[in-house]
Amino acid sequence: KVLNAELEASCFRFCSSPFCVTMSSFERENRFVIVALSGLAAAAYTTKGFSGELLGAKVLNAVHLTSFSVWLGASTWTSLIAGIVMFKTLPRHTFGLVQSKLFPRYFQLSALTLGLTTATALVSPSLHADTADKIVLGIANVCVLLNLLYLEPTCTKVMFERHAIEREHGEGQDIGTVTPKSEAARNDPRLKAVSKRFGMLHGLSSLANLAALCAGIFHAWHLAGRLAA
Repeated sequence: KVLNAELEASCFRFCSSPFCVTMSSFERENRFVIVALSGLAAAAYTTKGFSGELLGAKVLNAVHLTSFSVWLGASTWTSLIAGIVMFKTLPRHTFGLVQSKLFPRYFQLSALTLGLTTATALVSPSLHADTADKIVLGIANVCVLLNLLYLEPTCTKVMFERHAIEREHGEGQDIGTVTPKSEAARNDPRLKAVSKRFGMLHGLSSLANLAALCAGIFHAWHLAGRLAA
């Protein structure tokens, strides 16, 4: 009985630890992506064994073109249009709040549609993904998952820390600029440190997103070659 009580107490402490709480939050936030990608992996394995005959080449190609188009369109719109327009239109703290809600969904959608794109490219007998195409699709998946699982959540957390310090100085309502107006804010060592960390994380996140977009353009070129053949 004593052993069972100690075991139950240890299990309770582990389940209450920050690690479990964080993982539980992650699972809730990205549940549909995890389930969808698991299904894709199983489907890709099963379909590949039948050389694409199970679902049919047309179905595979239709799923491939649709998922790739959705991902590339969403990536182009979010990266090159929506973000820039909102930054130049909204107060900076409002812009950051909107982005903190938008980007998790954007990267979830990207992971799902890019996973479909990659799975169908690997199993469709008519898409003929060569080594270079497999590499760029792999790079795109890594970049999207890196943003989904680490860069975006961490960057958003640091952004809100920065917002809290800026509010102490009455900053954050400016539009189209990130430079504080007051000298006190500009000289605040806390704001300097958190801004430096935010800039590094934001730069890495943007670079990963741009790399995925470039990989998508390469894949579009590959598909154009298949259609022209």
